[in-house]
Amino acid sequence: MRASRALVYATAAALPAFLLRVHVGPLSTSALEIAVVATLVVYTVEVYASGVRPRWPGAFTGPMLLVVASFPIAVAVSPDRHAAMDEIRMSFVEPALFFGVTCSVLSSQREMGRFVRALMVGGAAVALMVLAAFAHAVATGRPDILGTPPIAWYPRAAQAGLLLTPLIALAGAMLLMPGPLRRVDRVVPALFLVIALPAATLTLSQAAWLGLGAVVFALALAATRGRRRRVVGVAIPTLAVLGMAALLAAPARGSVAQDITTGGGPSTGVDSRAQLWNDAAAMVRAHPLTGVGIGALGARNAPGEAADVAHRDDPSNLVLAFWLQLGALGLAGLAWFAARAGRWLLVLRSAHASVRPFVVGAAAALLAVFVAGLLDTTVVSPDLAVLTLGACALIATAARLERLRLRVLLRLPLGATDIEPAELPMPADIPRGTGRHPVAPPPATA
Repeated sequence: MRASRALVYATAAALPAFLLRVHVGPLSTSALEIAVVATLVVYTVEVYASGVRPRWPGAFTGPMLLVVASFPIAVAVSPDRHAAMDEIRMSFVEPALFFGVTCSVLSSQREMGRFVRALMVGGAAVALMVLAAFAHAVATGRPDILGTPPIAWYPRAAQAGLLLTPLIALAGAMLLMPGPLRRVDRVVPALFLVIALPAATLTLSQAAWLGLGAVVFALALAATRGRRRRVVGVAIPTLAVLGMAALLAAPARGSVAQDITTGGGPSTGVDSRAQLWNDAAAMVRAHPLTGVGIGALGARNAPGEAADVAHRDDPSNLVLAFWLQLGALGLAGLAWFAARAGRWLLVLRSAHASVRPFVVGAAAALLAVFVAGLLDTTVVSPDLAVLTLGACALIATAARLERLRLRVLLRLPLGATDIEPAELPMPADIPRGTGRHPVAPPPATA
């Protein structure tokens, strides 16, 4: 699986390449999509040639199948069915298949570290572009930097912030959590944080800031014990609330507080975001089961709305986005997926020190994705989808290395049995009662 593993690393490092459009004959695709498809093809060939059984994490199969079941309805009700099929292929189907390949090729702590470092390569490129764009704007005296944050490559500065925040969570866990990690697994995250933290802050994305606050809180709890953990659990949320209140109460005109309130430029603020939520909620109330498909929100008649939100198709909320675009089935699949991921993390809370940094990092990254999803649309983008499922692949690999079995968490309604045995393919000698390999007896003394 060497070729597949190398392509997985290369694809992880190429997350920002989803914006690099490539024309292959009559087809228009992206460099990231080409990398994902090449990985899938090479992996299929290697599996066929070697006869190795794929390690698909069965615990996530049910939620993914439920989301897949919503695709035909979403395409049928979308105003542009061809565009809807392209969005579903790039943001859902291909990242899910890449997730399966990643779970299969990562088989050791060293390979997990290489995968995380590959993700940070793409994140470092985004961070450098953000810092360079901001420095150029300051040097040239560009007006209204706070109202319209300068950005390169990405269409919105908030998109760069949403990508950097989960990567900061991974890097922070690799740096703070104790464990027998290699030196490169400590040095690379430290260098990444030096450029990623200021870059994520300079995007002026409220969703990214909220995600960063959640990451700091989660890592502080994971890295402390006893009384210190209790102090951290009270102090950090209190400081966050006081800081946000002081920021919103700042009287200076043209300050960040005013931008947060009025939503200047592409940095959507409270008022603009509320308008998006109202429009999306109205559509959901009209079509609560099927949703309105992909592209309907952007095609709505929005006279008098701010220019930065009048034609946006994402409702700046992850739950609304799934419900609006994929209907009730898609929303149920998202909730089921989150529940399964949370269940895995509970099972892995006492993981061995060699994989614990990856478990904590993946947990903090998923927390950043879902918390930032309260104020912006995460996951429904090729780069964020690959990154989110990559964090889930780290969790599944850690469970396999720990020889853990996950029991059935949720069952389908109406008394039906579960879609699949919610467990990773494990050796047959693992007892179902404990979910772990039996401990070998101590050697007999003479």
